[in-house]
Amino acid sequence: SKAPGHGRKRERLFAEYTDANPQTEDPHGFNIVTDAPKRIAIIGAGIGGASLAHAFSRRGADVTVFDKSGPGQGASGNPLALVMPRLDAEDNLTSRILIDAYLHARAVYSGLPVGTETSSEHRSPHDAERQRFKKVLADPPLPPEALAAGPDGALQHKRSLIIEPAKLLPALLQSSRLVISDPYIDLEAATVEGEPFDAVILATGMALADMPDTAWLPLVARL
Repeated sequence: SKAPGHGRKRERLFAEYTDANPQTEDPHGFNIVTDAPKRIAIIGAGIGGASLAHAFSRRGADVTVFDKSGPGQGASGNPLALVMPRLDAEDNLTSRILIDAYLHARAVYSGLPVGTETSSEHRSPHDAERQRFKKVLADPPLPPEALAAGPDGALQHKRSLIIEPAKLLPALLQSSRLVISDPYIDLEAATVEGEPFDAVILATGMALADMPDTAWLPLVARL
């Protein structure tokens, strides 16, 4: 249709397109709505499994964690862990998720007596990496109280956390039921030792390669 123009233009053409079947783009499935599982089994009581247990428990789920040796007996058994952000020079979906994960971890750990705030430096002997640091500092994704330039081209993370897994894991698991056993798992039926669950989550790291029904997952350990 014709419509009044702008400035010296007397008239302009105006068109409006109405899609009868609008499609909302959601390539990562963030907008998928499903019924929240109420009974959850988590296999593995390391940092991954314990963090999942804590998150689901806070959402009101009934969580049971199974581990054949107990919390932190595998890769999560280090005496200390450093929590600092992984920053990319580009602003994309991955870089935003990494920053959100770091900020969320800080928020979770701040409510638990498990660590100490410290300052750490991310250094690199490679010029390409130092150039990436410069790009990050030119448009920092974190405020000055959290991120600054360090000596010799390093990134200084002023709000890193030193975490003690021996204290963290029990705190994350305190609202869940912990079972020390090497249970039989039927993924297709969603049962553990014959007990049905709404969801069964495998959080066993490289031990996944030794579990039944996981041959389709080509895990490779790189040390």
